[in-house]
Amino acid sequence: MSKWYVVWYEKNGEKMIGEQSIALTLPEIREVLGVEADNPLEGCWPVKEGAAKHLSERVDMTINLVKFDYFLESYS
Repeated sequence: MSKWYVVWYEKNGEKMIGEQSIALTLPEIREVLGVEADNPLEGCWPVKEGAAKHLSERVDMTINLVKFDYFLESYS
């Protein structure tokens, strides 16, 4: 089973600024990302405005899309 993280990077570059593990189920992650149930959800998914709102309601963190680029990333 994969472990999921919110990872954020500097806006104009590739430097990772931080990461936070999240305790969401696969159905919850699919809901946050707006992904169909048949999608295997592997790898790295960008967090856009709609997903950021759903995600911030479920995890204890502030998501600032103006300052950073956010991704949901899974690791086995």
